[in-house]
Amino acid sequence: MNRLNEYTFPTKRTFLTSLLILALTILLSNPSIHILSAQQAQNKLELIWAVTGREGWTRSTCTSGLAVYIVGTSREPTGWVGTIEARDINTGELLRVWKSPATAEFTDCIVMGDYLYVVGVDNFPGNWEWYILKFTLDLNLVEEKHYNPTSKGAKPLVVNTDGKYLYIGGFDNSTKNVYYPDDSQCHVIKMDPDDLSVLKSYTLNPSNYLDYVLSIAISPVGEIWLAIAESDYAGMIIILNQDLTQTGSTKIDNFARPTITFDESGYAYITSSQAGGYTGGGLLKLSPDLKIIKSNKMVKGDKIIYHGGYLYIAVEYYVSDYRRHVLVQATKDLDIIETLVLSSNVDTDAYFFSSGKMDVVDDKIFVPGYYYFYDTRTYRWAIYSIKTTPLITTTTPTTTIATPTTSPTTTVTITVTIPVTTTVTKTETSTRTITETQVVHVQATDYMLRGVIVAVAIMIIAIVALLIKLRK
Repeated sequence: MNRLNEYTFPTKRTFLTSLLILALTILLSNPSIHILSAQQAQNKLELIWAVTGREGWTRSTCTSGLAVYIVGTSREPTGWVGTIEARDINTGELLRVWKSPATAEFTDCIVMGDYLYVVGVDNFPGNWEWYILKFTLDLNLVEEKHYNPTSKGAKPLVVNTDGKYLYIGGFDNSTKNVYYPDDSQCHVIKMDPDDLSVLKSYTLNPSNYLDYVLSIAISPVGEIWLAIAESDYAGMIIILNQDLTQTGSTKIDNFARPTITFDESGYAYITSSQAGGYTGGGLLKLSPDLKIIKSNKMVKGDKIIYHGGYLYIAVEYYVSDYRRHVLVQATKDLDIIETLVLSSNVDTDAYFFSSGKMDVVDDKIFVPGYYYFYDTRTYRWAIYSIKTTPLITTTTPTTTIATPTTSPTTTVTITVTIPVTTTVTKTETSTRTITETQVVHVQATDYMLRGVIVAVAIMIIAIVALLIKLRK
């Protein structure tokens, strides 16, 4: 819609009526209101650096200090090995590399205190087993753990921490048999971060097909939430306490690849991409008691993280004839604010794993993925650093404007949400004291913009009413 950027001053009799009509029109108008100067003058999502790396694929990132750690798998002369890269968070410059001495695949990582923990699989006993490693932050190996729950094979996919313990989730194939050759069950362990000893375990087999833990998130009250893929058709959310006792669950149909994050109030946000070409997926907001608050079927992501008042979702979109890596920014009400194509300079298909995580530090989000190059039939690492500007709450001090002694002083107190960047410059043309609380956003959202215009209209009405009163 066209923006109203000029006003004519009507007669005193019609001024208040005109403003009331304007305010009502704004409230009832199309909610898609755009102010180009506010939305185009700033890049809320900005690609800082991108790396097309070694042959193989990445699954996860984690950060500490000035380093971002990327874990994945790379092809070496000896075969496929688990690989960890440490890169400078500001430039993407490669600082250090660690590679497994034998065949392995790394799937996720977490930094806890002064140590980096990495999970993956190796084939040491003759079957795929869980492989957990503990490093110093300069990638010196401190300890490793081989966990083999079954000779039929097992694999960890994710790791998280509550600050005291490690929680690692994936699957094992102990339920596989001649009748159900593709059966696997969800498997979670609680681990001591000091000596990597397994303290407790939890298993769940909701179907006779592939069941596995794709994401683990710790709620603000310390609950362990598992996002589970059930039979490649549906998703489940399982809530465990710190003893790995199940306290709640819900099934989400058509969310076959769920991943999860929390905001500071304990609301959970779940995204899922389409699985195997099936319809489904989307973005959900859940209450702490597992009630669906809102959904958005247009955002079908593989990874999700909450930071600075916004959600960030890693999505694969077709753009200019290729499947591209895209980062979507959304509000807590699941409204899309902005999208940024990350792989626009690489003309080939790009993919994300649903397991593993994005991480954030100093308003920089790090996103791992991989490309497939058709000419060489090879996979290659893809790592991105994206600058964000979080939701910032500031309070402007009370400003008192001097008034002539012959005129009365009227105090008008207004709380306004203003979709601008950082600085608000006001020119006061009437005599009043204003106390104003500002919520400074990096992107003007539709509902906020309407509220601002209505609030400004009400303020003008109050000013004019005061002027009319004074002139009488």
